[in-house]
Amino acid sequence: MTSPGVPWGRFDDLRAGTAVVCPPPHRVLVAERPQDVVGVLAEVQRATDGGDWAFGYLAYEAAAGLDPALAVHPPEPGGPPLAWFGLCGEPTPVDPVDRTPTAGRYTARWTPTWTAAGHAADVAAVRARIAAGDTYQCNLTVRMRGRVEGDPLALYRDLAVGQGGAPA
Repeated sequence: MTSPGVPWGRFDDLRAGTAVVCPPPHRVLVAERPQDVVGVLAEVQRATDGGDWAFGYLAYEAAAGLDPALAVHPPEPGGPPLAWFGLCGEPTPVDPVDRTPTAGRYTARWTPTWTAAGHAADVAAVRARIAAGDTYQCNLTVRMRGRVEGDPLALYRDLAVGQGGAPA
């Protein structure tokens, strides 16, 4: 189904028991800098209004491209783009991923980018903001670095199932 180097998109709704696969994109839109984010999103809108389908992502750090007042880390040199969207034809319905374990079909090694001391400091800062009444809730996230070797569809399946789709 996938070829190395060819972008693809698959979306499984395990609660509804449906899934689709997007065909390879005929065009790819990328924002590497905050000032390019709005243009990419506008082009995605124009393309989908014109009949294309789109799949992709918008990074947290892209927020500065929507509102320069939002505080985000700068994009990492050589890191993933702030926005990436493939424009394609209509997705094809497929069977949802099965829930059979995929042990041994891939290996993944993940390392958090913060230290235990950095995590503790960030948690303390969130607690202080809550105590000060600046916010009542906060999502504290960490960037993970890693390398995955093996079957990318097995990894996708494990992520989809692990994120809590209703039992079949």
